[in-house]
Amino acid sequence: MKSVSITINDDDNWEPDEDFWIQLYEPSDPKSCPIAQAVPLEGGDTKTVVTIIDDDKPGSIAFEETKPIKAIASNGKAEIKIIRKNGSDGIVTVDYETVQLDDSAHTATAGLDYVHTKDKLTFDRGEIEKTIEITILDRPDEDLRDETFGIQLSNITPDGAKLSKKSFHLVNIVTDAESKKK
Repeated sequence: MKSVSITINDDDNWEPDEDFWIQLYEPSDPKSCPIAQAVPLEGGDTKTVVTIIDDDKPGSIAFEETKPIKAIASNGKAEIKIIRKNGSDGIVTVDYETVQLDDSAHTATAGLDYVHTKDKLTFDRGEIEKTIEITILDRPDEDLRDETFGIQLSNITPDGAKLSKKSFHLVNIVTDAESKKK
């Protein structure tokens, strides 16, 4: 019995499992008989497949908050935390975009209440948290604000990374009650 040792190069990026074959050949002098001219051994146990199982987990991307996010209008921005859980190997990217919900009275309007934003987040190896900032536009003519818009996550890569089932989240722009008392 003899053993054959094959080195597998490991990296930190997710990729699908990969296969390769090992074939046994008739003994020959490698200098006088290159592999292209070698004769494979006969029999069902002279060839085998080796599967390299990927042990890197890129994780899943989700909103940190489960309830609608409150954005105080006087702060001038909404901060939305995006988390990466169940793995942090390799680089993961995900697109995000603000979404106007409808035309009702309590729907925030892009360009009037907030700045429409469409961009990509990149999580580097080991990174588990990112913050998206959406600019909230000042409306000094209003005493009370209560408008809502959405933010959508999409197009996650690589294939092994997952996007949470809740890839859409609400952001509620509200008035800071303390600032109105002054």
